[in-house]
This record gives sequence, structure tokens and C-alpha cells, in this order.
Amino acid sequence: MSFFAFILIGLCVGLIMGFLVNEKRYVLLAFIVTAVVGALLAGGLFRVFISTSSSCYVASAIGAILAIFAGIALLVYIVRKKDAPK
Repeated sequence: MSFFAFILIGLCVGLIMGFLVNEKRYVLLAFIVTAVVGALLAGGLFRVFISTSSSCYVASAIGAILAIFAGIALLVYIVRKKDAPK
């Protein structure tokens, strides 16, 4: 049951972040996928070490948000690297 809850949390965080930055199509899909992966990793790792479900859901949401910010930072780094003068 918690597996689906982590996916739902990641989906919600991805949609909210996509709407906050006003992106559509592939960028929104990338936000959702990144948030779901971050939520699954954070929630799953937290469930292994801590047994309370409410703290796992909080960790899942935080993991989804951090995964999106890490993805944005990686994307900005790649774009700046391509535009750098040679």
C-alpha cells in the first residue's frame, strides 16, 4: 500500500512543481518522473530504517522535492556547459 502512496506523493509534487514553473508537455513529464523516483527512493529507504508510516510519507515528499531540485540543477549545468565559450 505504501508503494502506491509514494507514487501518489511523487505525482502530486511533480504536478505542483510543473504548474509553479508554468511548464507543459515534456518538462512536466520529466518533473513527474523525477518526483516519483525521488519519492520512491526516499520513502523506501526511510521505511527500511524507520517503521512509522507518517514519517515515511513526509520523507517521501521531501525526497521528491529534493530530486526535482537536483534535476533542475543538473539541467542548468548541462545547458551552461553547452553554451560556454570554447
